[in-house]
Amino acid sequence: MIRKTYLLSVGLLFSVSILFAQGSKSLTDAEYYFSVKSYDQALPKFLEVIQGGEKNPLVHYKAGVCYQKMFDLSDQVKAIPYFEYALQNGKEIPTTLHYDLGTLYLKDENIPKATASFVKFKELTNKADKKAIA
Repeated sequence: MIRKTYLLSVGLLFSVSILFAQGSKSLTDAEYYFSVKSYDQALPKFLEVIQGGEKNPLVHYKAGVCYQKMFDLSDQVKAIPYFEYALQNGKEIPTTLHYDLGTLYLKDENIPKATASFVKFKELTNKADKKAIA
């Protein structure tokens, strides 16, 4: 009985380590594709990692960027929940995300949320950066 328990626990540990390694490889692949601006190849890798339980806001942000770069408008607005997650849970998210999110809200015809995002972007933007404010 002890031997069966031992074998079962070793097998379970081995399978968990394999799943973790696969998730890590997917994230590495996603980061690589993202860095070379191959967003269509990076997106499924990011989604795989997120579905695997990844909570890192930067991963969600990058998945949103991949959706945002898609050609089809219906795909672009799929970035909204990923950007919202990144804003709610991240501290090192670029300030421009508020502007990007506002643009996506406009594409999704959500004017109140778009306005709020643009106002937040304006509040966070350096007053000396006239180009960004314009």
